[in-house]
Amino acid sequence: MLCDIVTNVIDTQPDMQVVGEVSDRTELLASVERTQSDVVVLGLSDAELPPDCVRLLDAHPQVRLLGVAADGRQGLLAAIRLSARSHAT
Repeated sequence: MLCDIVTNVIDTQPDMQVVGEVSDRTELLASVERTQSDVVVLGLSDAELPPDCVRLLDAHPQVRLLGVAADGRQGLLAAIRLSARSHAT
């Protein structure tokens, strides 16, 4: 449901489009490489940055992440790119 809401909001923007979706986070890096995404929106089970997202940001530092917990109370914003380095070390 949250994914549908985010997709619908993005689709209403004239300068934005959804270029891909993955059902398994292990497909994330390949999908970003294939679609050349600028922004990745992902659901989180908590406010921690998953290790596969750290790998994504290391490989594609220009990508911005928006992570949202399904309960809507927690999230990580575009600035996550900067904090990913501290999580990786």
